[in-house]
Amino acid sequence: MPWSIALSPCRTRRRSFMAAALALFAFVGSLSAQVKTLPATPAPPPPAAPPKPAGGTEGPVAADPGQPWCIAYSPDGKSLAVVSGHLTTAGTLTVWDLTGQTQRFRKSENKGLRCVTYSPDGKTLAIACYEGTVKLLNPMTGKEISVLRGHTNGVNCIAFSPDGKRLASSSLDKTAKIWDLATGKEKLALTGHKEYVLSIAFSPDGKLLATSSGSSTNAQTGGEIKIWDAEIGKEKADLEHQKLPVESVAFSPDGKTIATTGWDGGIKIWLVESGKEQLSTQVSGSVMACNFSADGKVLATACHLSQSGAGEAKLWEVAAGREIASFSHPGQVWMVRFSPDGKTLATCAWDRTVRFWELASKQERLVLQAAGNNAYEVKAIAPQSAIKRPAPITKDLEAIWTDLAGSDAKRAYQGILTLARSEKEALPFLKDHLLNLKDEKPKPADPQLVAKLIANLDNDDPDVRDKATEDLKQLGKAAEPALREALMARTSAEVRVRLELLLDKVPGVQGESLRIVRATEALEFSGSAEARALLGTLAKEALKAELSAEAKASLERLDKRPNPSK
Repeated sequence: MPWSIALSPCRTRRRSFMAAALALFAFVGSLSAQVKTLPATPAPPPPAAPPKPAGGTEGPVAADPGQPWCIAYSPDGKSLAVVSGHLTTAGTLTVWDLTGQTQRFRKSENKGLRCVTYSPDGKTLAIACYEGTVKLLNPMTGKEISVLRGHTNGVNCIAFSPDGKRLASSSLDKTAKIWDLATGKEKLALTGHKEYVLSIAFSPDGKLLATSSGSSTNAQTGGEIKIWDAEIGKEKADLEHQKLPVESVAFSPDGKTIATTGWDGGIKIWLVESGKEQLSTQVSGSVMACNFSADGKVLATACHLSQSGAGEAKLWEVAAGREIASFSHPGQVWMVRFSPDGKTLATCAWDRTVRFWELASKQERLVLQAAGNNAYEVKAIAPQSAIKRPAPITKDLEAIWTDLAGSDAKRAYQGILTLARSEKEALPFLKDHLLNLKDEKPKPADPQLVAKLIANLDNDDPDVRDKATEDLKQLGKAAEPALREALMARTSAEVRVRLELLLDKVPGVQGESLRIVRATEALEFSGSAEARALLGTLAKEALKAELSAEAKASLERLDKRPNPSK
């Protein structure tokens, strides 16, 4: 559903809103699958934090059940770290090499691990431990570099400052701390939350810190959201109190807003300067995490569905405030992360999986499944023999070129990885094929016709409304800009439902456009000097405007990527 907005009432002489909406079933899909009924009282999720103190290590602990809490991409996008475990169980850190699709290392801890994150330069990996510490590790080997001690209960969330010189931690001891990484000493202690501090985030300039809180054992006390001066530790704002725990907080890339999500199913955007709520929406169930895309235009959320035990990840267009994609999971989803290149969404869920979703096609491209010993194994992709095959011959390249424009995201992803690993053959091939792509302007829809059809969605005659909906559906992407503009206008509830259903049926990136996205992803994934040179050529010489734009965007991201040789 969209961000909250006032709706015009339907006319009394028109058939009921629900009956009208149900009439859309035959030609735009089931309404019941897309318009969810909110429960009067959201079912509480599994505890966000264990009730006991986490400082001791007395007695034996159970084996790690392998249900992941958190995932993190390395800054270059080539590795993914996963953590799992509870207060009363062992914990596991797994780091996965995404280029070769193999496990880099796995590290066990005496107690569960709740959060993991990379430093901005990619040279340090930090893990939040239920034993009450933060451990800093070598991201390639897992070797311990240092341990930050000072919390008296489990650490729930951690975040590096943008310059990598400080680390912030939030804890079940109801405090947050800022650490000086040069000395390993506690720099500031932030007190004021009445319950567990569940989430913490630095602003993009490192000057502010946002925290959120709530209790798994006393949920009725609600949740708090605070903004702090990260230099002196002074509380700058205490945002509107929430009725249930606030599980996640994230700054937008421009630092002007923060997003929060919580057990009540609320997803909210707040203005940092004023502390006022700007936008909000509601889903059925609880929302346990949120993450902005690099450009700040999309917000990803991790959801638990009420009572079913399943979950889903959702994407929200921030400007329009509407859901633009949903990815279903058989288990509760705890974390969502955009890849550094912005082309993949990674999720982790309590069905013991980490899933990778291609955003261009909105399809699953890779699944990592925790086995009996909690070691992650590749699942649901092309056979290992295909992954590890030698450098492709020309015939293979032609097949990959076809796959890049195809509907099978998993097969296309294997093509991307093969291209990235086989530069000697792939780069000349890609240069020749991509530079030969030309702009072909699609036939635009008649703006007057589109405007008339949208107006007819509010016609008194139900047959006229249905006919207009069907005609707009047939226009597809040609009508999309006008549909989005109409959705932003003040209109009746029925018209809004029709517009949302129509937009849900608009096809995503397809065909040649999808091939361009995937081909440039292969070059960016490689990141070599030769791949960068080809991206530079495409940015300047490509005859197709969208290819030039994708190449430029890839170069900009590569320029921000840490240089491991420094």
